[in-house]
Amino acid sequence: MKPIKAMFVDDEKLQHQVIQSLLETMEESVEARFYLGAEDFFFALEDHLDVDVVFLDVEMPGMDGLEVARQIRSLLPEVAIVFITAYADYAIKGYEVLALDYLLKPVTADRLAQVLDRVIEALPGEDRVLLIDHQKISLKDILFIESQGHLCLIHQKEGITELRETLRQLAEQLSEDFIQTHRSYLVHLEHVSQVNKDHVRLDNGMIVPLARRHVKSVHQAFVAHYRARSYHL
Repeated sequence: MKPIKAMFVDDEKLQHQVIQSLLETMEESVEARFYLGAEDFFFALEDHLDVDVVFLDVEMPGMDGLEVARQIRSLLPEVAIVFITAYADYAIKGYEVLALDYLLKPVTADRLAQVLDRVIEALPGEDRVLLIDHQKISLKDILFIESQGHLCLIHQKEGITELRETLRQLAEQLSEDFIQTHRSYLVHLEHVSQVNKDHVRLDNGMIVPLARRHVKSVHQAFVAHYRARSYHL
């Protein structure tokens, strides 16, 4: 396996030394780069856009970890983000930027190993597809599916695909990451950024209707989805 490409942003040099020492005990191979603040990090990021994971100290002078994470998300939507913090309460804020996990100070070897395992699991692997009428559609690219008469419109990151299938037929072929929000809509939870009382907002800003009878189940699924993928609380 290729080394994990990691960037650590923490204003304490001692923390850099601690992490480096722990990494040397890991089975996983990690290419680690360390930065004392946001300015140094963003300057270096231009040459390391293939980074797999960014570890961020939540509390730093100037631009804090959350703001750095927001800017990272706008540049690299798929990169894994892990927060480093002395307070568990701060870790909850990671939901705002879909952080993968968090490390509580003082960082231990066991906990760092767990996080690195999660990073490896999150790295792009074999792409799952929906196969209909000899058409292959990448599941990760599906935003939502809309039923219109005898057709289903599959809204993807780029474009729309029409299929002569019912919503129920498609639902049977999809993973649990897809949930019904309305009798005419199936939504990919991976792309949901917000659940409101009558609609869900996707990470690209699109709005999908949410029927009253589905509000509770959608909200529960949304929370469970990101708890499972973001934190072991």
